Amino acid sequence: MGKVIIKARVMPENLEVNVDSLKEKIKQAISKHGEFGRAVDVPIAFGLRAIEISFVLEDKGGVMTEVEDSIKELEGVGSFEIIDMTRAL
Repeated sequence: MGKVIIKARVMPENLEVNVDSLKEKIKQAISKHGEFGRAVDVPIAFGLRAIEISFVLEDKGGVMTEVEDSIKELEGVGSFEIIDMTRAL
């Protein structure tokens, strides 16, 4: 079974969310299912920052859904969006 490299964007619920704390929670959620790559702050507008994350998962059914659900359930997460998904060589 192969692996997939995923890049996603997480938007905080509001400006009051501690982005550094949220990044750590996201890292822990991903590490339960795969390999965490990195998390980068991306300025959006008016002080709001998105978190762009990259990680690697096994290419098997249901794993991405589990990761997505675990991130969406974290306190402070407003939205989760897959930006790119590529099969690892």
